[in-house]
Amino acid sequence: MAKEFNWNLRLQGYILSAFPIGYLTSQLFTHIFVKRFGTKIVLAFAVFTWSLVTFITPFLAPWPLLLICSRITLGFGEGLALPTIFHIFSNYVPMEERSRSFSYLIALGSVGQTFAAV
Repeated sequence: MAKEFNWNLRLQGYILSAFPIGYLTSQLFTHIFVKRFGTKIVLAFAVFTWSLVTFITPFLAPWPLLLICSRITLGFGEGLALPTIFHIFSNYVPMEERSRSFSYLIALGSVGQTFAAV
């Protein structure tokens, strides 16, 4: 995309750096959102947000500022998911099953990414 839209290295850096800004921000506030809205709503919002933003990203590519904003929003949505899932596990998975469940979650997430790339 960088060649197609003539993005210089500085702009590419801004675009790539936008995601972690949103991700970090949502990590800081997930607990507040979960307490206020509940885990189901927060997780549904997270999945909806990152799915929608992933879909519209190619359409925003000609406008760098909108693309950067979408990358921040994508990071925010994705950043909500894992802490919310950990919250679900800590409340609903029995203590003696928790470490195994967390291990499966982390390990199978990597397996899923591997298969998705194929």
